[in-house]
Amino acid sequence: MLLEDCKHLTRLALLLVGAALGVTLIRNDLSHAADSGWDFLSDWFAHTFCLLLLLPLAIASIIRFHKFFVGHPKAALEDSYHEVAFYVLMTVLVATLGVFMLMHIGTFEEY
Repeated sequence: MLLEDCKHLTRLALLLVGAALGVTLIRNDLSHAADSGWDFLSDWFAHTFCLLLLLPLAIASIIRFHKFFVGHPKAALEDSYHEVAFYVLMTVLVATLGVFMLMHIGTFEEY
């Protein structure tokens, strides 16, 4: 059981860092803010920290308002915090990819 929890936590930590990297890459491409490597690394750290703060808040709101977000009873969510955290981070990644696609599609005037 402990080894399984360590595997889940390791995967979530890697997903958190990867999601923060994706957000940082897209944000820096939008604003062209990273003039140096240190600026990029500091932005990456800031985005990782913000996602680390966002994750428990999102999990708590999903657990609290479970019928709105999930649609099934709360008892099914109490043992699956790792699963809820996974879905929150995947939502962040999908939103990041959506911003990237919209950013590179171009304007409506081109079509």
